[in-house]
Amino acid sequence: MPGIFVAIVALLVAWGVIYHYFGTADKRLKRRILKLPIGESIIQTPENQDVRVSGTLAYVEGKAPLTAPLSGRPCVAWRVIVEERRKHSEHSSWDKVIDDTASMDFALEDASGRAIVDGAGLSLALDFDASDGQGFFNPASPALASFMTSKGVATHGLILKKTLRAREGVLEVGEVVTVAGSGAMMNDPSSQVGYRGQAKLLHIKALSSGELLASDDVKLRRRSKK
Repeated sequence: MPGIFVAIVALLVAWGVIYHYFGTADKRLKRRILKLPIGESIIQTPENQDVRVSGTLAYVEGKAPLTAPLSGRPCVAWRVIVEERRKHSEHSSWDKVIDDTASMDFALEDASGRAIVDGAGLSLALDFDASDGQGFFNPASPALASFMTSKGVATHGLILKKTLRAREGVLEVGEVVTVAGSGAMMNDPSSQVGYRGQAKLLHIKALSSGELLASDDVKLRRRSKK
């Protein structure tokens, strides 16, 4: 019996480790990003192939930033997840009721130059660094209530307030961001023509799979081990 108990515990621990590494969509997205090649710098990024590009985020000239719905932070992309605590027949769980994102074009910069990223339809794996919620004694904040109403999700049930928790992550100016896409060099319209010609920038579009991935996990800027 003790041997069986030890084996069961070991199996559960192993399953927990496997789930921690493989279990979430965000972890899978980050692993996909990390597998792609990355150049020594933005300007040295290989063109017309699936690559990984890292740099410090900046706004694109002439484009007003987005506003994150819970925190009100200016940003180029945000993701909000709202979960509701629900009772089932024999247990209760946190069930996802909203998972929403918004994004726009933005720039990445390093010492070599800059890249412009087509921001529409980004798949995001973000650091959820802002939170909100609602419980029996604490109502939803005006920002959370407004956001849920805009998505057609009520904060109250038939009688009582719902128990909610919300998380928000953003891509904002000044942080290191890594994007997985396909890049091509083009003339930089913001630069002047000099004796060496016009400066170049990297235009990043979707991967060959049609996706464009982005994360603010700084570990993704490292070079892959061979």
